[in-house]
Amino acid sequence: MGISHRAAHNIVHKKLAFNKVSVRWVPKMLTDVYKVQRLMAAGEWMRRLRKTEELGWEVLVHLLIVQIWHQMISIFLNH
Repeated sequence: MGISHRAAHNIVHKKLAFNKVSVRWVPKMLTDVYKVQRLMAAGEWMRRLRKTEELGWEVLVHLLIVQIWHQMISIFLNH
């Protein structure tokens, strides 16, 4: 990806304000708006899963990685 481990760590912890809890990353503060956004995103991923089910998990994982990367870059550039 062209980014160091330290830089990625700083983006996730400082810019995105995520902490690792158990086996998943969760935001430190969940506002009502953010909760609704997460719910809508989960619904969208369920729709994508149904559409890509026959293609396998590789496609879904790739889509997820691309989306997360774009969100991280967008947040990083806006702060």
